[in-house]
Amino acid sequence: MGLKGLISDALFGEAHAPTMNDDQKHDFNTAMVRGINKGTIANLTDVSRIYKAVTGFRATEIPHLPGLGLALRELFKNAVADKRGPRSIPFELGTISDAVIARTRNFLDEVEAIAPYDGLPALERSLMVDISASVDRGDIEGANQKMLHLANSIQDRSRALRRNRKATWWSTVFAVAGVALAAVQLLVQFTGK
Repeated sequence: MGLKGLISDALFGEAHAPTMNDDQKHDFNTAMVRGINKGTIANLTDVSRIYKAVTGFRATEIPHLPGLGLALRELFKNAVADKRGPRSIPFELGTISDAVIARTRNFLDEVEAIAPYDGLPALERSLMVDISASVDRGDIEGANQKMLHLANSIQDRSRALRRNRKATWWSTVFAVAGVALAAVQLLVQFTGK
C-alpha cells in the first residue's frame, strides 16, 4: 500500500484494495484478453482468480472486489479506446475484439451488482445500501433520513480533510524553515573557518 493508501487509512480508518503496479496491469490485461479470445474465461470466478493470482491476494486478506472493479474498468476503457502500452493492453495481443469489450463490460456489471458502492468507505457504503433499499420499498421518508446521515458523513470527512491539509501545510512550512536554517548554519560554518 502506498502513501495514498496510508493517508486514506489515517484519515478514514479504511482499508482499500491496493492499486496494481505496471507489471501487474500488464499481466492482468494480457491474461484477460487472451482468456476471453480463447474462450477459457468462463465466469466472474475465473476473472477473480486471475486478479488474485496477479495481485498476490490470499483468501484471508482484505476483499479484492474494489481492486478488481478498478482493474476491469481500466481494461474496459483501454479496450474501447484501443489504447496500447505497458500500463494498458500489450501491443503483442493484436487488435481488440468486440468479444473482449462485451465480456469485460459483463464482468464489470457483475462486480457492480455483487458489491455496489464497494469503493466507498464502510459507513457511506452502508448508508447507500440503506438508501437503495428504502427507495425500493417506497419508504421515501426513510431514504431522506439516510440521505441526511450521508450528508453529515460527507461533511465530517470534508472537515477532517481540511484539518489534515492545514496540519500538512504547517508541517511543510516548518520543514522548509528547518532546511533553510540548516543551510545558513552550514554556510556560516564553512565561511567562518
